[in-house]
Amino acid sequence: MRRFAATAEASWTALCAAFGFVPFLPRLVRAAFTGPADRRAMAETIRAGLAEPPSDAPAQSAPPSPGRPVRVLMIAGEPSGDLHASNLARAMLAERPGSSIEGIGGPRMAAAGVRVTTDLVSEPVMGVWPVVREAPRFFRLYRDLLVRFDEDPPDLVVGVDYPGLNLRLARAARKRGIPFVLFVAPQVWAWAPWRAKTLARDVTRIVAILPFERSVFGRAGADVVYVGHPLFEHVRTLPRDDALRATLRARGSPVIALLPGSRRSEVRGNLPVILDAAKRVLAAHPGASFVIPLASERLMPAIEAALARADGPRDVFVSAPGRGDDAMACADAAISVSGTATLHLAAHGVPAVVVYRASAAGRALSKLLLVSPWFALPNLLAGREALPELLVSGSDGTRVAEALLPLLPGGAGREAALEALRGIRERVGDDGASARAARAVLAVTPLRAS
Repeated sequence: MRRFAATAEASWTALCAAFGFVPFLPRLVRAAFTGPADRRAMAETIRAGLAEPPSDAPAQSAPPSPGRPVRVLMIAGEPSGDLHASNLARAMLAERPGSSIEGIGGPRMAAAGVRVTTDLVSEPVMGVWPVVREAPRFFRLYRDLLVRFDEDPPDLVVGVDYPGLNLRLARAARKRGIPFVLFVAPQVWAWAPWRAKTLARDVTRIVAILPFERSVFGRAGADVVYVGHPLFEHVRTLPRDDALRATLRARGSPVIALLPGSRRSEVRGNLPVILDAAKRVLAAHPGASFVIPLASERLMPAIEAALARADGPRDVFVSAPGRGDDAMACADAAISVSGTATLHLAAHGVPAVVVYRASAAGRALSKLLLVSPWFALPNLLAGREALPELLVSGSDGTRVAEALLPLLPGGAGREAALEALRGIRERVGDDGASARAARAVLAVTPLRAS
């Protein structure tokens, strides 16, 4: 009976998701008139939040007994989420010895002590049609989670980013009285700020990693704790491969890192324009060398195919998986897709041109719908366009190269970019974000945990 009810609930959720575009239509019309004012207001909110200090969870009215073990279900679906979830899991297990965490995620979560029942990270799905093709698998996964909520509910559910699944699970958990904490909030403030109220209704607590999110979600009525960004402390804990760094520095100067993304579809879409830009940079700096920090071995065929087709630099070094941060650390500058990779570069003090591939229609829509004045994470943390960010198509290699050249040694824009990156690290790069996040998550654990 419960399986039948879960199937019916999952079917209704899938139907609602299929027509999820409908609320955007009136918003699109409204944005044509209010877009510039909305972006100015968001810019003010972002800048006002820059001074927001990280904090521990506020006291609860009925806190659980200190150290009591809990049963946690943790859900992540992308490589960056897998990384943040793994660090959070380690901190939670240190805070509450004897606790058990199982979930949906990837290899980093498994290495951190999470019993991963479904791996969504090793082969991440992105884009409209790939998601449509995988719809039956996601339907079964969602239905099975609903059955789990009914038959063996955890003490706590922690969703790490991945809003397509986690926001729907938050609604289902709320109906069943299961606390749901969202760690790494979806960037609805950038393109759909009205969804912040829905988030506030369905989520027990938001554990935010961007300083201005406390204000954005707090105004919508959410319980928000800003803990700082865990990526910076993670980068500092990584072992150094000095031999690799020496090898890369010896190949030529300047060293330029090329980061096309962590999914095959991203590599296929982004690497051609990045390599075209690299060819144009090489014409201006004949001694330049290029490195691609490999995010995963599964991306190698797509990278090799792009390199073989490209009319650009042929001798591109591809670092081994797990050595990406060493490759980034020794770079003088980079071309990177928008995402977590840009914060790795910021943590290493490497100026970058940040690109986001979009069709002509996508660029037109972004001018209407994008509320945030910037999309690159370092710029959001700086409160200004500290690094060049470009919406690009396959023919924009010249634009990307022209934006990169001033960031190279001796370039007119390099010192200002380096200073902006130093400011970001000083403001949000302190240690302890994962430990603060663990305490913020565990503070909502109900007394029935045992």
